[in-house]
Amino acid sequence: MSVADNIKNLRQKAELSQAQLAAKVGIGQSVVAKYELGLKVPSIGTTMLLARVLDCTTDDIIIGKE
Repeated sequence: MSVADNIKNLRQKAELSQAQLAAKVGIGQSVVAKYELGLKVPSIGTTMLLARVLDCTTDDIIIGKE
């Protein structure tokens, strides 16, 4: 799976909308949408924030779960 797919799947598993995730991480909803569409890749710092909010590891976001 791609980083985009991993972020979307983890967000849906956490039962968060893109807007809710964006607010918790401190980024715009359009940025989350771009991550999920694969148009943009989160920085390491943002990946760490996403992992904290989504209760997963950065590896879950970057590599995915097997």
